[in-house]
Amino acid sequence: MEHIEKQLGRTEQQIEQLIRIVAHLNERVIYLEKKLNDRHWQESDIMKFVMKR
Repeated sequence: MEHIEKQLGRTEQQIEQLIRIVAHLNERVIYLEKKLNDRHWQESDIMKFVMKR
């Protein structure tokens, strides 16, 4: 029984670690999407400017 409890404790810790990793990756993805979005707008604004000339 004690062995099972230790195993469950380790599994819980691993799950918590995975949740932290996923949360961190999620923040990273949101940051990168925002960066891409900003860049996309800049490029399209540049294109509009170039096309006007």
